[in-house]
Amino acid sequence: MGVEPGPAPAPKPVAAPAPPPVVIVNHEPEPIQPKRAEEHAIVEEMPEVPSDLDDPSVADAVAAYQAHALGNDAVAQLKLGIAYYRGRSAPADAKLACFWIMRSMFAGSQQAAQYLKYCVQRVPPADQGKLQSTIFMWAPGQPVPQL
Repeated sequence: MGVEPGPAPAPKPVAAPAPPPVVIVNHEPEPIQPKRAEEHAIVEEMPEVPSDLDDPSVADAVAAYQAHALGNDAVAQLKLGIAYYRGRSAPADAKLACFWIMRSMFAGSQQAAQYLKYCVQRVPPADQGKLQSTIFMWAPGQPVPQL
């Protein structure tokens, strides 16, 4: 009879390779320099507006459209916004132009969106957030807010 073999020897554990050493570099990132709006902004002029929205024969756009605009008339709001943008029969004011054109969008004007970007380009970036909040908070019938 032969000798029976005993249990096989257990394999020796293999050590995992050591991770590479961690190098900590105390490096302060360079601060990001804000871009000046006047260096990078491209201001496009509003294209020709149909005469039914920008009627040069209207002597005073504010008097002609504001009462209806305050009552949430989308067409009157758009006409008033374009008048403020162009400075035609109303003092040129980019913030008021944005206000009325955006409110016209909220009131249902499908034409207003195509004119909004031209107004926004003329408002300083630092003022755009506050302007947008004011536009969203205004309710028809309220006086025009200070912009």
